[in-house]
Amino acid sequence: MVPHAIDPGLAPRLGASPLVYALQHGFSHKNHEPKGARASEVGVNRDIALQEADLTLGWQRMVAAGLPNLLPVFVPPWNRIAEKTLMVLPRLGYRAVSIFDRRTESPVGLPHFNGHIDPIRWKEGARFAGTEKTLEQAVRHLRQRRLGEAEKDEPTGFVTHHLQTDEPTWDFSAALLERLTFRDATRWIALPQVLKGAHLG
Repeated sequence: MVPHAIDPGLAPRLGASPLVYALQHGFSHKNHEPKGARASEVGVNRDIALQEADLTLGWQRMVAAGLPNLLPVFVPPWNRIAEKTLMVLPRLGYRAVSIFDRRTESPVGLPHFNGHIDPIRWKEGARFAGTEKTLEQAVRHLRQRRLGEAEKDEPTGFVTHHLQTDEPTWDFSAALLERLTFRDATRWIALPQVLKGAHLG
């Protein structure tokens, strides 16, 4: 979640959902890259001291909000993060990173638990990307794992965006989860489990 302005009613609401975990999604979800560069809040062009200050303050606000199931995992806005930022995350207390697409070896040894399936198309307003396109994302990552193009033990992540989700996206998500859970066809992994067993470098 974005910690810049946390709703005070969020903590009790999350308390009623013990399987929901709170992760830090940047600070204010503000682009600091120059015009023409791809958007990022923690990108290559922003001073690292300013980034560290935002990350630290953001975490402090999440702790002060009393959020249950708060985990030290950083989720960069727009799924983009500079290597210099990755390098300081362990010192700031983060234990993992989550971006998008198959993970590559991190230069700082932090494990990556990424998303691979995003059912929303973002250009020209958030809306459902379509069943075929969304399922192809799932098949692509599963194929990469099977062929050794991605780590075989990397969990396949499904990304949701509750504030931007339209009805077709909700309908698809519900149908997909129903299909995946039918007769226990899928093993679901809780993030604290994989963090506990992860190599932290």
